[in-house]
Amino acid sequence: MIGKVGAVFTSGGGFGNAGGGCELTVLSLLNNFAELGMIIVPLPKNTPGYALGGLQWAPYGRAHAEDGTPTGIPEERLEAAFHHGANVARVAAALKGQNLFAKPS
Repeated sequence: MIGKVGAVFTSGGGFGNAGGGCELTVLSLLNNFAELGMIIVPLPKNTPGYALGGLQWAPYGRAHAEDGTPTGIPEERLEAAFHHGANVARVAAALKGQNLFAKPS
């Protein structure tokens, strides 16, 4: 996995501002990506949709209300995920075919 592009998208429940465990999930996954030597793509604060569906590490979708009632993920919360995917694709395209990283033998 060394030198491969890695990014996280997550969804969760209704408790807390980031939706029931999304933030912890994102951090746990990114920690593993770093340990594997992957290039991590974060989510910049100027990403469209960040205010409703973004953490500095990744976009998230909140699928339940605070009381636990399922609401689904509204379109406006998916905007950050769409743009995050575009960022990940741009990074992967920029690195394609370039051997920039030392790999264990």
